[in-house]
Amino acid sequence: MEHTHVIYENAFGIAFYLPTPNTSNLDAQVVFRDLGFYLSLDELKQFSYQAVESLSKKQCADCPHQDNCRSLLVRTPSSKMDMAISKNELYLLRELLDHTILRLEAQNYMTFALN
Repeated sequence: MEHTHVIYENAFGIAFYLPTPNTSNLDAQVVFRDLGFYLSLDELKQFSYQAVESLSKKQCADCPHQDNCRSLLVRTPSSKMDMAISKNELYLLRELLDHTILRLEAQNYMTFALN
């Protein structure tokens, strides 16, 4: 991936952007499992919020594999797509999204503070 700038990566996935000339918006490509999302900062925040909401949902009470069972349904920024995810994957997804948001906001702040 030539000329990509990695924003953040963990064991679950990677977030990066492709810099384009004359653009100030920082959209991120977030890739995990077999999925890739091209998201704005607001969409990243929405996705992170939906991940937090999914953690509050009940799982099967007697399931011996609660942390690894893909029984949680997470809304994605795409209105036509939700995804099944395990609790362990959800924690890693939140980490990926939250660190990406933090780094994009810091970069955005530095860009505008220095201009």
